[in-house]
Amino acid sequence: MSTTLAHILSIKGPQFNVIDKNASVKEALQLMTAENLSYLIIRDRENFVGIISERDYARKVVLQDKASISTKVTEIMSQNLPVLDANDTPDKCMKMLEFFKSRYALVYQEFVFIGVITVSDMVRYVLKQNNANALHHHTAAVSNGHQTNAFA
Repeated sequence: MSTTLAHILSIKGPQFNVIDKNASVKEALQLMTAENLSYLIIRDRENFVGIISERDYARKVVLQDKASISTKVTEIMSQNLPVLDANDTPDKCMKMLEFFKSRYALVYQEFVFIGVITVSDMVRYVLKQNNANALHHHTAAVSNGHQTNAFA
């Protein structure tokens, strides 16, 4: 069975990366700093509205001389992001991120927003897969009596 985006989201663990649509950019930055995050999900009650990222802040606040305390997150949020299904594969996700030149993709399950997959999530997934493959090859070689330096 191949890995799905729903599985990748499930292993990310609990995150505190949600902010209300009425919050200021300064509040968003404070939360991003406290939780060491590069983005936040903006919600209106339980509904997904958009995301705010460090890049949004740099381009739409700093470079436009706006004040973070008086600018609302909805004024600078990103909404036009790639959309994927929870059952899509990591390979499809990576292709969509590359095609749209995006660092973030929205994941839905039966029209319900379930999370954001990031480029960093994909890098972690690929590294984990590569490590698992290297360990498998090393173990197989050792059990066949061959010396190997698979982790050099």
